[in-house]
Amino acid sequence: MSVFTVKPRVQALLRSEETYATVLLLWALDSYGVELLQWHPATIRQVLEEDWEVSLPQLTFDKLLMAITLITTDLCYKNVDVFIDMCNVFSGTLLDFQEIDPADTAEILWGITEAELLDELDDSEKQLLGWSPEIVGYIESTLEEEGIVTPIDKLSIGLTKSSQQRLQQILQQYPEAREDLLNRQGEIKTSLLEELRQNLRDLVEQLNEVPLKSRANYSLAAIVENRLRQVSPEQPKDLLI
Repeated sequence: MSVFTVKPRVQALLRSEETYATVLLLWALDSYGVELLQWHPATIRQVLEEDWEVSLPQLTFDKLLMAITLITTDLCYKNVDVFIDMCNVFSGTLLDFQEIDPADTAEILWGITEAELLDELDDSEKQLLGWSPEIVGYIESTLEEEGIVTPIDKLSIGLTKSSQQRLQQILQQYPEAREDLLNRQGEIKTSLLEELRQNLRDLVEQLNEVPLKSRANYSLAAIVENRLRQVSPEQPKDLLI
């Protein structure tokens, strides 16, 4: 691939706030090697801006740094504040250390999804340790706050035995509410899963377009496509368990 073709494509990738964290880290590792993971953030910004003659948007830079944090530490899996920041940044919100910005269910769903995809670039298998009880508790409280009481893809980790018991108590006390609850949960699930599918489709498109030196790195697109196939359309009859 000619350098005259590559440079404009890389510049577009780095200038866009819509570029996914997965794409940014995959490209950065392919271009600079794993040594980049040890660089100071200021060095990363300077090298990228000088090498590619761009001014990195803060959001793009935040996504790349958060992706690096994810695969070089266990903070995103163990620290609830970092987990929330991860979900927000991966979903397109600037880091704000002055104000608390809770992550909603759509942001949590994408945060977990992209974290699992980024773990494909990491050999440490930190993800096998799972999310901390504090993070699971945060997901549970967010689901409860948004009125979600049925399994929805990766959000199911926040549906604990106690939350299911509360659901059964509600249905026993108000059996006539079952149909309305079913319909409402179906609407929520449809909306969340369609947003997830769209993110995955857009990510596949970006992965297929990003200029990489190693053909082996293109395999991540196939992994994302497989993840997309796993996000099945909502089945109303299966919503209440």
